[in-house]
Amino acid sequence: MRNLLMAAVFAVAGFGSAQAGVIYSATGTAAGLPVTATADFTISGNQLLISLSASGGGAGKYGPGSGLSGLFFSLTGTPTLTPTSATIPAGSSIVNAASCNPGPCAGATNMDGEWGYQYSAGGYAGGPSSPYGIASSGYLTTGLPHDIGNFNNGAAGPNLDNPLSLGGANFEILPAGVAFNGGLSSTPVVETVVDFVLTGLPAGFTPADIGGVSFQYGTSFSEANLPGTCTSGCSVTPVPEPGALPLLGTGLAAIGLLWRRQRNRPSAP
Repeated sequence: MRNLLMAAVFAVAGFGSAQAGVIYSATGTAAGLPVTATADFTISGNQLLISLSASGGGAGKYGPGSGLSGLFFSLTGTPTLTPTSATIPAGSSIVNAASCNPGPCAGATNMDGEWGYQYSAGGYAGGPSSPYGIASSGYLTTGLPHDIGNFNNGAAGPNLDNPLSLGGANFEILPAGVAFNGGLSSTPVVETVVDFVLTGLPAGFTPADIGGVSFQYGTSFSEANLPGTCTSGCSVTPVPEPGALPLLGTGLAAIGLLWRRQRNRPSAP
């Protein structure tokens, strides 16, 4: 009877696949300057939503080696993912947009062709051991012609600034309001945040299945890589879909009635 009741509770509750977010962050130095990086992972159905951001900053002029250019992580079961989209959300923007070639990119929010995704089963030679990588620089390869960004559902995205391939410091993420040195004075970079969507998570996947997070700075693996630490949502549970709690109350009432009838049923002679 206990097992029947528990099964009924979960069936009536209608727990879906929406999951509370888990946040990893790291603070350190890159190219001698203070940096802070944050990755907010959220699960929605079979989608992995990642908000990657740079914050903080300080005195000094930031150059290519102090820009956040990549994120690496591991997933339980190593599911096959498709890079679906990369966008700049409201409140963030491209700095030095007038320098974009083939044309100014002020107001652009589509980063599909400027950031790429790669899965490397054995990790990355000279770099992180975690197999899943997202980056704006050429230490990661997308497998597409010219190594252009592949966040257009796995296909090539738009080229906002030459070269066509991922490379250099283009579209690295830097904190808002910092000063740039000569290496970034005419290079388009993103201020604060880029959001990513990857699809292909299996049923039952939870934020607890995410680990091995690290943040890559600069344009090569010889530059700073900071290990991430879980700072929020480290112990997470499924979130009921909208309307599930009222259904749960109704279901429990029905289960209680069933249980009382079972108790009051006359015993067999």
